[in-house]
Amino acid sequence: MIPSVEQKKVFKRPPPGTRKIILSTNIAETAVTIDDVIYVIDSGRMKEKSYDPYNNVSTLHSAWVSKASAKQREGRAGRCQPGICYHLYSKTRAASLPDFQVPEIRRMPIEELCLQVKLIDPYCSIVEFLQKTLDPPVYETIRNAIIVLQDVGALTHDSMLTELGEKLGALPVHPSTGKMLFFAILMNCLDPALTLACAADYRDPFLLPMAPDERKRAAAAKAELASLYGGHSDQLTVVAAFECWKGAKDKGQESQFCSRYFISSSTMNMLLSMRKQLRNELVQNGFISDDAPNCSLNARDPGILHAVLMAEMVVAPAHDEEDEDDDESDGDEEESESEEDGMEMNASSAGQQAERIMSSPDNNVSVVVDRWLTFESTALDVAQIYCLRERLSAAILFKASSWINYVLLLK
Repeated sequence: MIPSVEQKKVFKRPPPGTRKIILSTNIAETAVTIDDVIYVIDSGRMKEKSYDPYNNVSTLHSAWVSKASAKQREGRAGRCQPGICYHLYSKTRAASLPDFQVPEIRRMPIEELCLQVKLIDPYCSIVEFLQKTLDPPVYETIRNAIIVLQDVGALTHDSMLTELGEKLGALPVHPSTGKMLFFAILMNCLDPALTLACAADYRDPFLLPMAPDERKRAAAAKAELASLYGGHSDQLTVVAAFECWKGAKDKGQESQFCSRYFISSSTMNMLLSMRKQLRNELVQNGFISDDAPNCSLNARDPGILHAVLMAEMVVAPAHDEEDEDDDESDGDEEESESEEDGMEMNASSAGQQAERIMSSPDNNVSVVVDRWLTFESTALDVAQIYCLRERLSAAILFKASSWINYVLLLK
């Protein structure tokens, strides 16, 4: 993020005999008016965030603008006086531009939207519902969203809304972020989790100075803050920055702190406001009490913070491929496979019957957790891990429900 002091220079009048040149993103199309702009050079390109449902990845790439955006760029020339706009593309290209930008429903993940559909009508088909929209997303986008919601625990394997899904739908955040907040409540480290949740939906608070020497100072300052939580996590660096900024603000030293650590004061104040709103949502929905004295007892425990951070991660659904026959397998080796609660177990042992593999605690099994984390261990360890995951999921749901039941009893 460029410091606000640098951004405000675009409004200053240049000295006589000097031409002011402004480099801008597409934010200047509608959000900013610079009254002394006479010439506009339109590249016809913009950075657009889009979602590839076939590879299940979100990307920020360069794309052609729409005709509506080109018209807005043209309107920046001579906003307050006569001006000229130069479009750096041919008339043929201009004629082929789309009328408007692709709707967000077709270029963004839609997990939150799919969950809201189920909240409106728990028995309706998400696919059929979204196919009736004006610009329906492709089937793969809907499929990937449903799989993510199933992994989070918001939907069952037959796409029915769960009790946890109802509670996640009550929060104005992504379902995986909501589950992280429930996990943080369970582990008594809510404060840093609130910061993580809000920072994920807002911009980076760290400024990017223009001068090379200042950039080195900014990198060193950021590394100093990162060291407070081990120095290996960008997310926890933001948590450390927020906590230090909040302490400085309470002491009346906000300006000095932001200057020293190259922090955007406006971004931090926005995160503070977002945190208060999100915490109020948790209170109003009965997930925590108003005072919540014990919700952040472990806020400084690095191990618990890393566990909470990992709870937010949702792995991309794997792309289905046709199964291939394996004719080279050893005839003496048999395999037993099962899949429960996000754990896919593949046990093998030469010379033993498949049904006996999991019965012996000393047999080795390979486990794939949530389709990405692979490790080998004994059958006993795998059984204990499975039991722990089951109980942890039950504890998260119980913790999220306990305050609701407590509030109802008081009423």
